[in-house]
Amino acid sequence: MITREKKIATIKNLKDKLEKARVLVFFDFSKLKAPAQRKLKKDIYFTIAKKTLVQRALKELDVPLDINALRGPTAVAFGTDESIFGTIARAGKEYGLLKILGGFINKGFIDQNSALELASLPSRKELYGKLVWILHSFAGGFVTVLSEVQKKFLTTLSNIKK
Repeated sequence: MITREKKIATIKNLKDKLEKARVLVFFDFSKLKAPAQRKLKKDIYFTIAKKTLVQRALKELDVPLDINALRGPTAVAFGTDESIFGTIARAGKEYGLLKILGGFINKGFIDQNSALELASLPSRKELYGKLVWILHSFAGGFVTVLSEVQKKFLTTLSNIKK
């Protein structure tokens, strides 16, 4: 059993981490072996704490959490953007046995289904890359159209000259 002092220290530590994070992801780690947990900690920053302690830390920050929405042993991952959902989903496929339970974005709770949808989206960098490619291809096509007008004009002038 955890002593009261350790619980208070854990809540304070969680509160400090929660204040800095813009995005939180709750995931079930129960079937994840220790070596896989160590590998995962290299990719993302997460902590394992009792759900009631996480709930108290969030409550001190005026962020409501219904712990009944989270089933099983739960870890909390901290991030600065939504890409952490995708990182955890990819880790779940790589290591197996990880299950996203929900999360918070800007102090707003998102359920498991919404979290899984976010995880399936491409990263922000990938979306920017696709946008740049689309804009580049449009610009290239526009230049081609403009050059074709010039070519046709010159071809018409050369035909008139003959």
